[in-house]
Amino acid sequence: MKIRILHPALRELFDQLRFAPTRQQHKYMAAAEKLMLILDPQREYPYEFIVYRITGFRPTGFKYEDCLIPGDEVLADLRVWLSQLSGRMDVPAASQQEQIFTVEQLARRFSVSEKTIRRWEKRGLTGRIYVFQDGKKRKGYTETAVLQFQREHPDLLARSARFTKLDQDEKKTIYRLACQQ
Repeated sequence: MKIRILHPALRELFDQLRFAPTRQQHKYMAAAEKLMLILDPQREYPYEFIVYRITGFRPTGFKYEDCLIPGDEVLADLRVWLSQLSGRMDVPAASQQEQIFTVEQLARRFSVSEKTIRRWEKRGLTGRIYVFQDGKKRKGYTETAVLQFQREHPDLLARSARFTKLDQDEKKTIYRLACQQ
């Protein structure tokens, strides 16, 4: 199942950016990741601001001139776009200047489930698709992105690490106690 860009203005922008040279697309991805760090999900942003922050150009005379896009929609669509674009680029994780963590590595590092790491993406943890040494493409997170997320969400990380699932014995005990009442 392919996840789609939901906002029509952003869908059109990202479609146009597909034709940029690979080197430029890398710059767009880096700019989009920086943009994600400053967006507030509760605010609305002019389309022009989003285009400028990603491309460095101020659009003029375009059909979305007066368009305001909710921050949560911008963030969601940027996450999808970064995943799609980086997935087409075949960037080796080993070629990066800093360490790239997989979902599995982060789950072990923070003592949480892999599902929790994916939930953190909705809270601002940004990742890309990389090709790892085994030749497989997987989601990866730069050390910078992980540290930034740690600084911004220390309470969330602590709360997530404390969370534990009930084991079978605990479930049976709770069920037995509930039935006694």
